[in-house]
Amino acid sequence: MAAQVSPPVFEVFPEVAFAFYAELEEPDNNSKAWFDVNRERYQRDVRRPLEALLAAAAEEFGTHAKVFRPHRDVRFSPDKSPYKTNAAALITMDGLDGAASYYVALDAEGIAAGVGYGGFSREQLQRYRDAVDDERFGPELRELVEVARAAGFELGGRTLVRGPRGVAADHPRLDLLCHTTMTLVRSFPEDEVADWPAAAELVLSTWREGTPVARWLTRHLAEGATDR
Repeated sequence: MAAQVSPPVFEVFPEVAFAFYAELEEPDNNSKAWFDVNRERYQRDVRRPLEALLAAAAEEFGTHAKVFRPHRDVRFSPDKSPYKTNAAALITMDGLDGAASYYVALDAEGIAAGVGYGGFSREQLQRYRDAVDDERFGPELRELVEVARAAGFELGGRTLVRGPRGVAADHPRLDLLCHTTMTLVRSFPEDEVADWPAAAELVLSTWREGTPVARWLTRHLAEGATDR
């Protein structure tokens, strides 16, 4: 049975979270001084509801979860704005090293939720290509991705301009082999998630429907995964 989310836990979210990021994006507001004044708003309206979502989803999706810190890494960026203009959290599938993740993010415009990998290690990339090329496994991923697209997911991730070296130009899964990362994401504008019960169900249903692709990726890319 799918885990049920209790709306009262999240009653301050998401409208006020959208408002927080709309203000943060205003000129001169992305600063330590502004954030210090509004830190309790961030904790109350953004971080705690995301933590509550992860806790409510734990039984169904896993306990290896985190909310990302609000600070940007500005060391190598010409943009020295100290704070991210979105909040994000994820749950790593199965707790396996290198497993796929369930992901949620929100900003002033709305919420995005999805599954997949934000990055492949070198070893994972080779495993991914081997599996996609394999006639035992590759056609399954093709079918799963097409089902997800038909359900409203956008296939994302970094891709090569041309196929990997040594792969024929007429390979039946060349487009999948061009991926060097893979995500499946749905985006929901603010007017679709004006109350928390609707937002929570959109996130959780997105994770559920993305699970078949996440499991395929985890089987073939994660250390210790044995269900191949």
